[in-house]
Amino acid sequence: MVSSLLENILTRTDTLLERFFHPPENEQTVSFRQYLTAPRKILLIPGENLADLVLSLGFVLPLLKKFPQVEIFMLVPPEQACLIKNIPRLRPVECDHRSSYTFDGVFRKTASKLRLEKFDWSVNLTYSGRPEALLTYYSGAVIRTGLSNCENDKYYNLIVRNIPEQASFVKRFGVLFRALQIEGPFDSISTFIKPDDTERLRAEHFLRRRKSSRNQGKFTGCAFEWRPGQKKVERYLHNFIEGLIVQIDPLHLLIAGNLVPPDDLRKWTNITAYTYNFNDLKQMIAVLSLCDKVVTNSTGLACVLGRLGTRVSLLETDTEYISRLDRKDLANIQIFKSDNNDTTLKQALKFTQ
Repeated sequence: MVSSLLENILTRTDTLLERFFHPPENEQTVSFRQYLTAPRKILLIPGENLADLVLSLGFVLPLLKKFPQVEIFMLVPPEQACLIKNIPRLRPVECDHRSSYTFDGVFRKTASKLRLEKFDWSVNLTYSGRPEALLTYYSGAVIRTGLSNCENDKYYNLIVRNIPEQASFVKRFGVLFRALQIEGPFDSISTFIKPDDTERLRAEHFLRRRKSSRNQGKFTGCAFEWRPGQKKVERYLHNFIEGLIVQIDPLHLLIAGNLVPPDDLRKWTNITAYTYNFNDLKQMIAVLSLCDKVVTNSTGLACVLGRLGTRVSLLETDTEYISRLDRKDLANIQIFKSDNNDTTLKQALKFTQ
C-alpha cells in the first residue's frame, strides 16, 4: 500500500512539473506525408504481459510486407526478447522496468536509448498505460500514436477517434493501423513464435529423458503465471496444483517455473519434483508444445500453444486479456473460470486425466 501511494504521488508530481516546464502540446505540427509513406524505423510498445506481446506481433507481418526496408523495434521485458530476436528486421529493445513518471532513472535511460534510434513512428499498443504513452512521446519519434483518451492525447500527434471500445485487440488496433495506411489481414496470434526444427528436436530429447522409458502414460505440462502481490491468483493456482499432484505421477507431469516469481516458487517445496526452469521462454514453449495436454493461466502462452496444435486448458485468472481475443484465437483451448468453485476445479483437473 505504501509503495502504491508513493507511486501515485510521484506520478502526480511528474504531471505537474510537465504541465509547467515541458508541455507536449506546445510542439510544432509535423507534415506526415513523408513519414507515412516511407518509414525507416518503427517502434512498437506492447504491454509487459506475454499476452500483450503475442497479440501485438499480429501487426508486424503487414508492416514488414508493406515496407521492405523498414526496421521494427519492439520494447519487451528481458525474458521475452528470446521470442523475437531471430525474426529478420524485428529487433527487441529490452526494458526490465517501466515507470509512470519521467524522473525515474530506468525510464530516463530507456528513453535516451530509444531517442538514439531516431524513429519515424512510435505506436503504443496498450489500452491506457501511462508508462507506455510516456515512452511513445519521449522516444522522439516523428509520428506518435496509440488508443486515444483524455489522459494521453497530449503525448500523440496522430489521434484516431471513434475506435470501437468493446472490439477485440486486433479490431481496435486494426483501425489505428489503417490510419497509418497499413491494411490487414492482421493475425492476432502471430506464427512468429514457433519452434524451429532444431528447437523441436531438443524438446523431444528433453521429454524423452524427463518421461523415462517406464513412462507410457499421457504427459501433462503446466505453466502458471502471476506477478508479485497477486495473492488471490496465487492461492487459486496453489489449490489447483495441490489437486493435480495428488492424481498425477511425477514422471507424467512437468511444471514450468519460468513465469512465476522465483521467491514464490521456492516456497512451494511440495512441487519440487515436478518443476523445471528452462533456459528461456522459447525452450519452454517448444517442450510444452509436445506435451499431450497443457494447463496454464497465461492467456499469451495458451494462444501460442493452441496455434501450435497443443490441447490447452486455460484457467481464467485474467478476464481482461481473454476479452481481447477473437473466437479463432481460442482454437484447441478449453477455458475454465477461476471462480474458486470446487466444481470448476474438478472439471479442470478432469481435463488432465
